[in-house]
Amino acid sequence: MAGDFQLSALNDAVNRPKSNAQVAEAYRQFHRGQTLIFASSVQHAHALAELIEGAVVVDGKTPMDERRQIIEDFTARKIPVLINFGVFTEGTDMPLIETVLLARPTRNSTLYTQMVGRGLRLYEDPATGYRKKDLLLIDCVGDSDKNDICTAPSLIGIDPSELDENEQKAVRGPLSGMRDRIAASEDTPEGWVLSVRKVDLTASSQNIAWIRRADGSKVIRGKGWSVRMHAPDILYRVKVDYIGTLKSTREYDSEEIAEGVVRRWLDHYPIPSQDKSLWDTEFVKKWGNKPASSAQVGQIRRMLGDGAEEIDVEHLTKREAAAVLDNAFEKQEKVFADMYGLCPKCGQALKLTKNKKSFTCTSNHWSKDGTWTLISGCGTTFKVRADGHCVKPADLKEIQENGFYIWRGKKYAFEPAHNPGDFSAIRCIGNADDDS
Repeated sequence: MAGDFQLSALNDAVNRPKSNAQVAEAYRQFHRGQTLIFASSVQHAHALAELIEGAVVVDGKTPMDERRQIIEDFTARKIPVLINFGVFTEGTDMPLIETVLLARPTRNSTLYTQMVGRGLRLYEDPATGYRKKDLLLIDCVGDSDKNDICTAPSLIGIDPSELDENEQKAVRGPLSGMRDRIAASEDTPEGWVLSVRKVDLTASSQNIAWIRRADGSKVIRGKGWSVRMHAPDILYRVKVDYIGTLKSTREYDSEEIAEGVVRRWLDHYPIPSQDKSLWDTEFVKKWGNKPASSAQVGQIRRMLGDGAEEIDVEHLTKREAAAVLDNAFEKQEKVFADMYGLCPKCGQALKLTKNKKSFTCTSNHWSKDGTWTLISGCGTTFKVRADGHCVKPADLKEIQENGFYIWRGKKYAFEPAHNPGDFSAIRCIGNADDDS
């Protein structure tokens, strides 16, 4: 890591019998509850484990299944202490860490705050009612004297000097709510642009040009299709939402496995395979850094209004502009979902057509060459009027039971169109209290 100690020299300096015995004694005297120890090397981790009763070592070679079981046993308090090297510095969600012990020196403030940050999650045991309210930090190598950890932002890896005025406001207040406030500040047009600038296109093992969301998920989409990979859970499992003509959700044992399956879906599913220039990193590299097109700039101005000037829209790259539009469309879809409900067929948001005479699924994309033709999407479209009654925008939010809409004391069934482009229908089939 740039600006830090060389790992070989670090192990030689730290992994010594006398200092290892001192670390073990510090653990025995001062630790409180479930403890995570950061070692300076794999050899150092195993040397410490020999001196600490019940300790288990996790390193980069620990198989994923074994790692999950270890985390489960640690969270269940079957394992009192984990010793790791290079595994739990980031991206690990283990809220039941009551003590963090640092047994590796570092000059890198980001690494330091990542290590301390592993223990900053609050935890509540629903079975016993126990609540974790704080974290005990045992610093055996004096890092606290060399790194500024006096502010809440730096404790979770945020450098206050790099935050703008709005982000600095977001980090003020209790530490427990800071991640949510930072996420909210990132879910803005400026945050969308910065996320693109921070993402390395080569980071994907399957050459997928993901667009990151403030909630930690990753998204790619085209006309009538999208894929969302959710952030890994505590056991590194990953959920992926696939939306084409229908919506499905799958769960995978790791992000690497998930990416492999997503890549195969993209290559072989007809619609996204034709949009390869939108999601394959080799294609995106060719156009991504070119200036945003006039069409992109115009669309951003229409969707963001005055907010477009906050991101200097005229100087965006094509990839930055695509990320802004993608995030803006998703926010718009959430508004539609709140107003009109979700498509009964594919689960995406519904919206009113421009003439306000019909509802249509936001996944639909149409082309008109004499007649309207569905290019992509599930095809759901139906008249605003149902059995002679005007369906108001909020009506489709009403309770849906067993596949039926309950509205004004009546039970309505959704009948999808038989042919693409035809209208679906909502048909009254009786009173809400009927069993039929």
